Amino acid sequence: MLDQAMLRGRKRREFEAWRVGAAEYARGRDRDEAVIAAAAESLTHARAYTERPVVLPARDPPTEAYIDVLRAFADEVPDDRLTCTAYAHARASHPEWPTRNTVALAFGTWEQALRAAGLGARASSWRQRSRLRGAHPLWGDFPPPA
Repeated sequence: MLDQAMLRGRKRREFEAWRVGAAEYARGRDRDEAVIAAAAESLTHARAYTERPVVLPARDPPTEAYIDVLRAFADEVPDDRLTCTAYAHARASHPEWPTRNTVALAFGTWEQALRAAGLGARASSWRQRSRLRGAHPLWGDFPPPA
């Protein structure tokens, strides 16, 4: 009945190793223990996990598409600063847009993404002031957390 089951892959290899040992064991007193031991070893090998390397294709982020999204976002808020919060609000009506973090990671920071899209002048004013003063863009004049 198991021969007709059309097993595939690892289960088929396990079954073929098991079948030899099971048939020999079913012989009763006339069985050959060496055949059963060889079948058990073959079954162990069939069940062993073989880790195969996973090679993912290296792809650059679609920065041109992100620039298009940033420009569309800028068109929706023509008079305002292009802050992360404003982007999150605009993204609520555009679920196909990438998250702010995805865009920022593709370019390094949110401000660099805006500059790449030609929108650097519309970055939040506190970022522009801190960049001009030389303060850290995330912590301003405060020291970074230890």
